[in-house]
Amino acid sequence: SDPSLFVSNPGRTLQVTASYGGCYRGSTEVLVAPGMPAVSVPLQAELGTLRLSVFDRRTEAPVPGVKLHWRPDGQDPFCHPQGVEALSDRGALIQTVGAGSLAWIVEAPGMGPRVVSTGIEAGRTTKVDLPLWPARTRLAGGRILLSDPIWFHYESFAIEPDSLEVLEEVAARLLLHPELGRVQVVGHTDDQGDESFNMALSIRRAQAAVDALVACLFGGGIGNMREGNGCGR
Repeated sequence: SDPSLFVSNPGRTLQVTASYGGCYRGSTEVLVAPGMPAVSVPLQAELGTLRLSVFDRRTEAPVPGVKLHWRPDGQDPFCHPQGVEALSDRGALIQTVGAGSLAWIVEAPGMGPRVVSTGIEAGRTTKVDLPLWPARTRLAGGRILLSDPIWFHYESFAIEPDSLEVLEEVAARLLLHPELGRVQVVGHTDDQGDESFNMALSIRRAQAAVDALVACLFGGGIGNMREGNGCGR
């Protein structure tokens, strides 16, 4: 803001706040005066604890061999971890992290990868219980192959809840393999009914799948469309 708005009232006390890097925050009071120097605001990292537990949805048993891929988002590395971490054999991770929003991808042998984001409160432990299920997608020859089609409600472009899980896997694989580049999404209907209606419905179904993938890739959330963790929870 314009400093003249303040120096015209010398003697006024202002509260100045500042933040940096995602979790560094601070505040200070300053006495307004003509020709006043720049204001220094001491910053301190606000930290919390992430307690992650990954389990098999079918058996509720811990999943071994889990890898966590932190999603870089431009924050200071001290606030938002980076790189890849291996969880314990019991699929667990306890880590001090910066307060704010964290995002990551979880993968394990034979299980479908998932995209997760969650908020961390300063001075508190955030517990995330994340179920995994057998993989319904796989990477082969530069393509993502689906073992199950994406299903929609009858004569509708509303995606069935079970198919949202498949799309979450697709999004996770795209994030893990950026070399795949551009992706083509094609929608279909059956051959019953009016051809023009079916063509329009095919397009809307493809767009619905794209919208779900974008929500997962860029932090909105398939998790907002169904219950459970994942894709923004």
